[in-house]
Amino acid sequence: MIPTTSVPLPIKDIFLSLYGFWGSHTMDRFEEEFSNYIGARYSFLLNSGTAALFAILKSIKRLSPDRDEVILPAYTVPTLTLAINALGLKTRLCDINASTFNIDTASLQRSITHKTLAVVGAHMFGFLYHADEVRWFCEKEGVFLIDDAAQAPGAELLGKKAGTMGHAGLFSLCKGKNISTFTGGIAVTDRTDIADGIRESIELLPENSRLYRIKLPILLLAFSLAMRPSINGSFFPIISRFKSTTVHQNFFPCKFNGFQASLARRQLAMLDRINRARTDIGMTLYERLKKKDGILLPKIIEGSKPTFNHLPVVFKRIEDIDSVQKKLLSWGIDTARMYLRPIHKVYNLGYSMREDPFPNASYIAPRLLTLPTHPDVTEKYIERIIKAFANL
Repeated sequence: MIPTTSVPLPIKDIFLSLYGFWGSHTMDRFEEEFSNYIGARYSFLLNSGTAALFAILKSIKRLSPDRDEVILPAYTVPTLTLAINALGLKTRLCDINASTFNIDTASLQRSITHKTLAVVGAHMFGFLYHADEVRWFCEKEGVFLIDDAAQAPGAELLGKKAGTMGHAGLFSLCKGKNISTFTGGIAVTDRTDIADGIRESIELLPENSRLYRIKLPILLLAFSLAMRPSINGSFFPIISRFKSTTVHQNFFPCKFNGFQASLARRQLAMLDRINRARTDIGMTLYERLKKKDGILLPKIIEGSKPTFNHLPVVFKRIEDIDSVQKKLLSWGIDTARMYLRPIHKVYNLGYSMREDPFPNASYIAPRLLTLPTHPDVTEKYIERIIKAFANL
């Protein structure tokens, strides 16, 4: 069984990374190496991408104390709102573009007010949004742009890496990302004033519990084994129970640890190779599926290099999703439905539902299926995926 997500996580690397629990400089080394790789002046490790957003927002709120609204695309990870709520800020939304599945600039322009503190632009599934346009508009309005590259480490737009296209950026190291330490996040920025605030926020955060630190190597070993096609197939009924299908209601920002940082360093060294494999697989699927009448694929914007965390496919006929998903599963290919509702239909944010304020997000969310693009997707499985879409 080909899992819906997979990262190269050799058992040897997990054991070799255990020294990080006692290596006081392991986190510093990773932060320096990641900054060099991504092209940012400062990098900071936390326990999740949501925690990274929390630290960034807390820092920039000090710089614009009279503003308290944060704009998200209506179709993105709903749990980002938890970081906003934790700081007493307000979540506002804008629609996504029907072609790119990412933030829509025109809708954003209508959503920004004098109370807007920041815009969070997400490179969903490793596909780039028009970050240059969004940043220009944000700066014109005195608004911070937070570049969400949780699903796009290594992706590029006009030669600049995702995560560095705003005034600050964030990445995730959680399950399902191009590199993963089971949990984890990274905040980045070029601005010293923002970096100082992030650093102060992290110093106030608690450490992971001792029990969690003991369990983590065991969890990573299980994660490493579960992603292997032979084991995933044999134990799929058990493994599938652990797939995330609900929206988290809470988050607990805390510090990262040296063991995970040591493991992240090993994966960072492989990231370009991993991304090249994902791009080769993703582009093969993209080119062979893009002319199918019954589906929509995200537009690859000019000058961008996506990293294909997954390949998102939107079905014009919503009833086709189940049949394709079941067919692929019977052929040994797991897929995922992600964010089945847009954010304004997950949380009550005060928007009127008499006329949907974000129609593109509402159309795409229930119709989207993600296909695996990780290196375990061989030519045999590519052919099976294409065959599953043959009648659309």
